[in-house]
Amino acid sequence: MPIKIREAHIDDLPAILAFEQGVVTAERPYNNKIKAGTVHYYDLAALIGSDKSRVLVADDDNRLVGTGHATLKSSLDYYIHDRHAYLGLMYVEPDYRGQGIIQDILS
Repeated sequence: MPIKIREAHIDDLPAILAFEQGVVTAERPYNNKIKAGTVHYYDLAALIGSDKSRVLVADDDNRLVGTGHATLKSSLDYYIHDRHAYLGLMYVEPDYRGQGIIQDILS
C-alpha cells in the first residue's frame, strides 16, 4: 500500500509533536541557542484547527511517518505579492527518507 498524504487531525498530535522534537534534535548542532529539553516551535494544535494553515501527514498503513505544514501569511508591504505561504515542520522518519515524501506533502 502506498504512503498516503492526508490532512492531520487532532488525534495525530502526539506523533506530530514527536516529529517536531526530531526537527529540534536535528537543528541543535547548528544552533547552540536552542534550550535543552523539549522545545516547541509551533502551536501545533492551533495550526491543525486553523483555517489559514494546513498540516499534512504521511501515513503508511496507519503509521505516521512524516509531516509538514503551510500557513498563509500577509507579506510585508514592499513585496509585489500581498500573501505568501510559510512552510514549516518538514520532517520524515529516517527509515522513510529518500522516497519523495516531502515533495508529496508540498504538492
